Amino acid sequence: MQAVSIPRLELMAAVLAVTMDQCIKGELDIKIDETMFWTDSTAVLQYIQNESRRFKTFVANRVAQIYHALTPKQWRHVDTKSSLADDGSRGLKASELLNNQPWITGPEFLMKEDKFWTAPPEVLQLAQNDLQVQKEISVFATLLRGNMQDLLRRYSSWNKLKRVVVWLLRFKRWLLAKAKGEQTGKLMSS
Repeated sequence: MQAVSIPRLELMAAVLAVTMDQCIKGELDIKIDETMFWTDSTAVLQYIQNESRRFKTFVANRVAQIYHALTPKQWRHVDTKSSLADDGSRGLKASELLNNQPWITGPEFLMKEDKFWTAPPEVLQLAQNDLQVQKEISVFATLLRGNMQDLLRRYSSWNKLKRVVVWLLRFKRWLLAKAKGEQTGKLMSS
């Protein structure tokens, strides 16, 4: 089995929370105006609040599931000190959890009006080198601005189109090397 990273596990937990919310709302005969979700994972908040970067498939699919049911404004950050989720993963015995009043009732701040809740921290933008961010390929951006439709009409299969793009990239590399005065060698070498 392949190991799953902590941010991915936390994102899966967020999807599970959304799924449970939808299930519970579907079974209740009570109208619920708003649901608020809390996480101590800044990575999950970055994924959910992202507006500019594309993710790899795993993260993109789960963020889409969350967006389908909620808005990013429904997610809040809970600091590690107030997060009770960690109690369950720290190896506490069941009797210790049952005697732990906040574990049963929730964090103290949730018992107060929402105006007394801690303000959500400013979530930083995702780093360009985040492992879950899809790498951008500049040639596709260039093709999209140019004659992408012509290329799609001209080549009958995806594989043929990929081969053409590879040749274009090689040609570009060859031209750049030639312009810099470097030894260019054969165009066909990769």
